[in-house]
Amino acid sequence: MAFDPAISYAMAPSNSLSSQLVLALSCLSPWTSASCTPACKAYPGTADWPAPDVWDKFNCPAVAAGWSTYGFHLENPLSVMWNNWSNDTCLPNPDYPCSPAGYPAYAIDASTSEHVKLGVDFARKHHVRLNIKNTGHDFHGRSNAPGSLSIWVHHLNKTDYHNGSFKPEGCRHNINGNALTVGGGATGGIAVQAAGQRGQAIVGGMAASVGLAGYTSGGGHSVLSSTYGLGVDQILQLEVVTPAGHILTVNECQNQDLFWALRGGGGTTFGVVTALTIKTYPSPKMTQWGIQFVVPPSAPFFWDVVAYVFSQLPTLGDAGLTGYFISSAEDNSMFGFKAGVGGSTTILDHDTTKVAQLLQKMNETMQHRWSGTGVYTAPPAYYDNYVDWFEVYQDRLSAGGSVLMNSRLLGKDVLEGDVAALTHALKTAGSTHAWEGIPAYLIAGKGTAEAKPRGGSNAVHPAWREAYLHTLAINGFGPFDEAGKKSLIERFTTGWQPMRDLTPGGGSYLNEAFTYEPDYERTFWGENYERLLRIKRKTDPTDVFWCRLCVGRDRWAEQHDGRLCRV
Repeated sequence: MAFDPAISYAMAPSNSLSSQLVLALSCLSPWTSASCTPACKAYPGTADWPAPDVWDKFNCPAVAAGWSTYGFHLENPLSVMWNNWSNDTCLPNPDYPCSPAGYPAYAIDASTSEHVKLGVDFARKHHVRLNIKNTGHDFHGRSNAPGSLSIWVHHLNKTDYHNGSFKPEGCRHNINGNALTVGGGATGGIAVQAAGQRGQAIVGGMAASVGLAGYTSGGGHSVLSSTYGLGVDQILQLEVVTPAGHILTVNECQNQDLFWALRGGGGTTFGVVTALTIKTYPSPKMTQWGIQFVVPPSAPFFWDVVAYVFSQLPTLGDAGLTGYFISSAEDNSMFGFKAGVGGSTTILDHDTTKVAQLLQKMNETMQHRWSGTGVYTAPPAYYDNYVDWFEVYQDRLSAGGSVLMNSRLLGKDVLEGDVAALTHALKTAGSTHAWEGIPAYLIAGKGTAEAKPRGGSNAVHPAWREAYLHTLAINGFGPFDEAGKKSLIERFTTGWQPMRDLTPGGGSYLNEAFTYEPDYERTFWGENYERLLRIKRKTDPTDVFWCRLCVGRDRWAEQHDGRLCRV
């Protein structure tokens, strides 16, 4: 007699263990009958609905794989790129606790200015803490607020090109030159591509994932800044939703105070930018040039060489060189540099002759002063336009850690002045970096000094108009490491004091700076702070907008659980 699973099931006692086993086996058989199929699909709340840990196991690999990438956080309405600003409340590690406590309670996916207005009006009416997020790239955590209502502006990303001229609303005159209007959620990458399709370039950052509105709100440096000025200097007009819920167009002809404040006064302060119009320029040809100022590893004169190289950077900048330098006392495998000062540099329009002559003189000086040192260059790479260059060299570093930064702007007078004081300040500040060394970005100079913002001025720190170098330190700490965080804050506070002393009345780049800066008002805005505060109090008397590094923050304080309370 042939085996028939249906007969075997029918002959077994219904209440026996054997019947259950036979039923289970029969339902795995290729001859399974319809009686083995559940009458209903699993449904939330029923016993057969997968348990939470089953869903977690399903989702976790994708989250863990994406956590260290910019793209994961950029496309998520809540997640931010640096763990310390969510207080490590939900990391993709099964050994760590996970809760929503470090994130907003609700989020609005805004695709119009009216959506933004609804969120602002709701927060003001119900006294709810308001948060604004685009990409989550912010190094100060301004795109996350625990227990808040968050407005996600990421899908406000349309673009509109203006060929030949642009007429600001309410003005009788046109502004000559090409321009690009982008939504308040547009990234630098979107703007680069939109301009590039017209043979144009924009003044934007190195990371395609950075939101253009947030970037310009703090100034915005670029390899094009030494020619055209800061990103904020390019703004012709903005649309903003104010704390009162008004949708305003601001420019040199109307709402001039807000126009001034929004250009450099910081984000999450005066309103939500829902659109901005910026200048574009004919795309330059780009030459990428690797330069290495070599120093023997652990050489006792390492910091003397660094100070010398930095002192020559203004001259190189005036000759057309721009780019990013990283010093390291040891060979640096992360960036592929030997010990010394390595530079990933750019020259516009393919003329390297003058820079090459200056580098030759520097090589002779270094070899004469310090044994085993010298200047080496890689063969230059040539690109016909800005977009092609950007596609190769844009920032693709990782996210997902706990990071703090520190910075200071240095002008020619400081760099070419007291060498001993410069060496001491760089050495002390460099000891706080992730390795012994200090990055320096040659992204200012003639272009930032001679920039002519619409309306006569904007709110960025006046130190930008004299700066050549943006020097900085970056360091981090592990999950749940409060002692490590406290230690790093103390090191940044004391270790960068010589840099502050070197530049009395000077400042830092707001978007890449020390969140716990002792004198933040002067450091980030200088003499502009008083006017910014007056505009803040007039525009937002009840502090609908607040962040830990914003103008007028002193009336509120964030509690341990993230709740915002009056001081």
